Parts: sequence; structure tokens; C-alpha cells
Amino acid sequence: MPKLIRTLSLLALAIPACVVPSDARWGGVHANGYAAGYYSNLGGSVSTRTQAGGGSTSGSFNVDRVGQGSHTLSSAAEVRAGFAPLELALSGFDYSETADGSFNGAFLGQQFSGAVQSDFDVRAVKATGGLDVVNNGQFRVGALVGGHYLDADISLTDSGSGASARFDDQVIVPVVGVRADVAILPEILRAGGEITGMDVKVDEYDATFFDMMAAIYYTPVRPVEAVLGWRYTSMELDGDFTSKDSVTMDLEFSGPFLGVGLSF
Repeated sequence: MPKLIRTLSLLALAIPACVVPSDARWGGVHANGYAAGYYSNLGGSVSTRTQAGGGSTSGSFNVDRVGQGSHTLSSAAEVRAGFAPLELALSGFDYSETADGSFNGAFLGQQFSGAVQSDFDVRAVKATGGLDVVNNGQFRVGALVGGHYLDADISLTDSGSGASARFDDQVIVPVVGVRADVAILPEILRAGGEITGMDVKVDEYDATFFDMMAAIYYTPVRPVEAVLGWRYTSMELDGDFTSKDSVTMDLEFSGPFLGVGLSF
């Protein structure tokens, strides 16, 4: 036990020596975060096939046909903290929209013909750990590794009969990527962005995730920071939802976001 305590003590003393000193928002010991409104546009399609009674029923629809697809104001947030060259980050958005459209076909075995109400609730959260390969007062570039959590709740309801069908599932997709930041006006204006993604087998699904985000950060007075950016997220799932239902889902979110936060 004394040997373990000595080892941990030496590691604790060594950590400050590994910190990259800098006045930049990504230098030294740092933390920042923001809450934002994400004006997202949804595109893509959903297809299902259901085995029943020795046969099968299938159907497919584009999200705009069932009323989705117009720009929707969603909540978004990001938190970053670390001691350079290491950094942990958590970011995500929550899309929720109820709309009217039309669909002729089967969704998870339920037949629809005509007017429908669609409910889309999609929550996407990404957690990453980063290691900077270059870090100074002017810019930094780092490698990222982490996971993307997707919670998709999609339902259709027949506007006449009230019959409905619902897909509700969650997956975690491992991701890798790269992050870069640059100081435009030190202490006042900076820009940053990252790209992450992965194509992998997860649970019952073949999953593909791609996320690209870029933003401008303006500091009128420390520690307050305004953020203006753009984000594109693509999610693809193909596999078995239940023992009799298979789902192919391809969703794309894109649009600008505007927020305010704190930076230390």
C-alpha cells in the first residue's frame, strides 16, 4: 500500500509538469461551455420490413412526405474542460417536432393510407476525449476518440383511424476524429471546429455516424462568450429492431446555431 501511495503521489506531482501553459482558451487548465438554439433542418428516409404469417410487409418514406424536414429550433449545448494537451468534451442537441403529412404503405407492419401525423424525437449526445498534437497560443490541433449516443423515437399516427406505429431505440456508436482551433484576435475572437465519425456494427445494427461542426467564439468581456456556428450530423442505422421488424434509417441534421456561454 505505501508503494501504491508513493506512485500515485508522483503521478499527481507530474501532472502540472505536463500541462501546456498558454493564455489561449485551450491552454493550461481550462473550461468553457455554452447553451444554444440550433436551427436544424432534417432530411432523410425511414424504411421497415415486418415478417408475419409466412410473408412480409414493407414500406418506406422520406421525412418530408410525413411533414418533417422544415427548419426547427432545437436546443443544443457543449461543455469542454481539460489541462492541455488533454481535454474532455460533451456536446449534443435535442430535435423534437410533430407535423402533418401523408403516407401510403406499411410502417413496422401497420398499414397507412392518406393523412398521418408524425412525431420525431431525436436526441444526439457526443462525448470525446482529446489529445493535442500541436498546442500553443495561436492554434491547436488534436485527435479525438469517444462515443455518440443516439436516442431515436419516431412514430406515425393515422389521422383518421388513430392507428399508430412507433420506433424507439437507443445506440452508442464509437467515434474518432480531429479538432482544430485558432486565435483570430487573442482574448477576443477565435474559431474552432471538429470532425468525428465511424462505420461499425453496434448491437443489432450496422451503424454509421458522421458529425461536422465549426464555430466562431466572441468574448465581449470575460468570462462571457457568444457562439455562432454551423453543424451537420448524419446518422444511419440498418438492422433488426425486433425479432420480426427490420429498420433502415438515414437521418441528416444541418443548420446554424447561436448561443452564449462562459469560458475560463
